[in-house]
Amino acid sequence: MDSDRFVDFMMIMASTAVGNVLWKWCEVMGLTLIDQLRKRTSYLPLQEAADILGVHAMTVRKWVKARKLQGHRIGDEIKIDPSVLADWLCARSI
Repeated sequence: MDSDRFVDFMMIMASTAVGNVLWKWCEVMGLTLIDQLRKRTSYLPLQEAADILGVHAMTVRKWVKARKLQGHRIGDEIKIDPSVLADWLCARSI
């Protein structure tokens, strides 16, 4: 990563919430989070989905339980399909 992109990233990080940092980082790198999620083939752990959304893992767990967000129980863990998360984000974006 060149220094200009790093400086941009650090400025974004200083001025936004954690969930928005990932969105902005993807923009700085010329990528979209939605595209990255759709390309991913493995399910997201609950905590990673929460980090992407900028919310606490318990919030994601509650959304899954309330069927606001589709999740899958794999063993003792809840996993999120990245393409489902991408669709969910698109449906809620401004």
